Amino acid sequence: MQSKKILVAVAVLYTLLGCETGKESGVPDDLTGIWRTSEPKYADRFFSLTKDSITFGIGAGGVNAHAIRSVKKVLDNQAILYTIVYVDDAGQEYKLSLLYDPAIPGVVRFKNQQQIAWKKKTR
Repeated sequence: MQSKKILVAVAVLYTLLGCETGKESGVPDDLTGIWRTSEPKYADRFFSLTKDSITFGIGAGGVNAHAIRSVKKVLDNQAILYTIVYVDDAGQEYKLSLLYDPAIPGVVRFKNQQQIAWKKKTR
């Protein structure tokens, strides 16, 4: 009987920890939308996230759209690190890591370019 209680406790703990980190079921609402930066070298660039796709504005009106395979969420100090795994038409897998601080809504930063803020476009 004691081992059943321990097993149940471990299962509950695992479930609770899974709510804090792990895979998301699609892109969270805080990240969906069109993102732009005021950084001059990216003036004609953007990226857009929906629940299941990512689109990159590549300049001169061009875009690259990809299906999202998975989204992983982990806590990174006060921010949340989202790793978005997406695939191209040939099935090649890519990862994009974004930092999102809930205390600063509407702003994300690429993990590898934290000095550049990307802001969600508002209507």
